[in-house]
Amino acid sequence: EALDQAILRARAAPHRHLPHTTTLLHQLLQAVAYVHDKGWMHRDIKPSNILLQGPRAKLADFSLARKLRTGSRLRTTYVSTRWYRAPEIMLEQQYGASVDVWAYACVVVETNRLKPIFAGENEADQWRCILSYLSAGSLTQSVQEHFAKQGSRLDTPVTRSLRDFLGDPAPDLMDLADKLLRVDPQERLTAHQALQHPYFGGQTTLMSPVRGNVITPHPSSQQPQEESPVSVVSNPYTVKSNAMGTSPASTISNPYAKKKQIRQARLTFTRVQH
Repeated sequence: EALDQAILRARAAPHRHLPHTTTLLHQLLQAVAYVHDKGWMHRDIKPSNILLQGPRAKLADFSLARKLRTGSRLRTTYVSTRWYRAPEIMLEQQYGASVDVWAYACVVVETNRLKPIFAGENEADQWRCILSYLSAGSLTQSVQEHFAKQGSRLDTPVTRSLRDFLGDPAPDLMDLADKLLRVDPQERLTAHQALQHPYFGGQTTLMSPVRGNVITPHPSSQQPQEESPVSVVSNPYTVKSNAMGTSPASTISNPYAKKKQIRQARLTFTRVQH
């Protein structure tokens, strides 16, 4: 079951509460930290891409994932679903892994409140939703210039309280949301910093290692990685076949291709014997 369906079901229930909330959010954050540690950013974290099985959560759908590169930050703007899209993406600025932290923060609030906090109908409305709860700080002028280039103007939003939206939250939840939902990406906590927050005090993952909280994308959907070849021992789809003129460790992307290559190797070996 996807998290968005679980939220809808919880919203319709009498108790209006999602079970295992803190545990699920802790596991999701571990998955985000794991992805970042591997040098990737997901770029589309949202409830429908979070799969649940009881008290377990897994991060899925890496179709928009991209490799993080030192000294290079992306500018692609049509990524992430609007309600979870980080401000720097909408401003067409360079961005990095912090866009995942923003999206995760939106999920934290939505999971606790059972409704999205920034549900804008278009880009301008999305900004109004964000600025009604948060201060743009040093980026205020950038926001104004962005809309000026489009020949439009952003109306002053009605100021609202994040605390009121969360419905008198626990102090730790309020503090975590405040430190993750920063319009300026430089002011946001990283995924690893957030894991140390008191909100997750006493939490332990139900799946070990942390890789278990990530659904690995199919090889065909991944971008080429600049890493050393996978060894024969660590890759179950690797066979040795010098008879076919291949390298000693030819990586096969799926078990069907593996069987086909083994049959071809046997046929070649039989012909050589005769």
